[in-house]
Amino acid sequence: MPRGWMVSHWILAVNGLVFAVDRLVFFGRLFWLGGKFGPAIWAGEHYRLLTSVFLHADLMHLLLNSYALYLFGPMIERAIGPWRFLVLYLLGGLWGSAASLYFSPLAFSIGASGAIFGLLGYLLFTRWRDPLAMSPALSRWVTTIVILNIAFTVIGPRIDVWGHFGGLLGGFLAGWVVGLPDWRGWHPLRRPVRDVALGALVLVALAAFIGLGVTPPAGRGLGPPGPVWFP
Repeated sequence: MPRGWMVSHWILAVNGLVFAVDRLVFFGRLFWLGGKFGPAIWAGEHYRLLTSVFLHADLMHLLLNSYALYLFGPMIERAIGPWRFLVLYLLGGLWGSAASLYFSPLAFSIGASGAIFGLLGYLLFTRWRDPLAMSPALSRWVTTIVILNIAFTVIGPRIDVWGHFGGLLGGFLAGWVVGLPDWRGWHPLRRPVRDVALGALVLVALAAFIGLGVTPPAGRGLGPPGPVWFP
């Protein structure tokens, strides 16, 4: 492992490597690499909920998400540690994919933004649970970034709105799983009973939400594929 590398750096490297493999070997056939598409997931390809988080449509898509991850990832990882950061990132990505699958199942969707919005959601959770965890300047900056990203999600072209908002909510809820930055232990017996119960409830809710999404909607005609959205 290169000296000084963090989990967030490894995720950046994996995203870049996957993009290079896609361009050089698969020539942009993102469906075959595991993009999110309801009918394929209903057919049993559940891995698409996670693999879609590491795929990007073009270089600009990759660079924008990479910059956001580079901006927020190391800061949060230093605060909560590498393993809790990895859990947070994956939970945000899965909540985003699950929301996109449930609310827009026929849209082909890829990208890391659900997971990145999960990081923003966790920052909101931290500020809510412990207002003193952030300086006033950092708190204002986080609020501004969240508002700008929500606005871009709503008005931007070819954006998976549900993937973004699902990731934001997932990151907020994941705060009950990974804990606040000043929490140094991960053993349930070292945590308040309420926090353990809420963390377990978040995981159960995610599993139930994914279960709803991967079950083909009864009586809903599939029709033609929806627009291609890049979360």
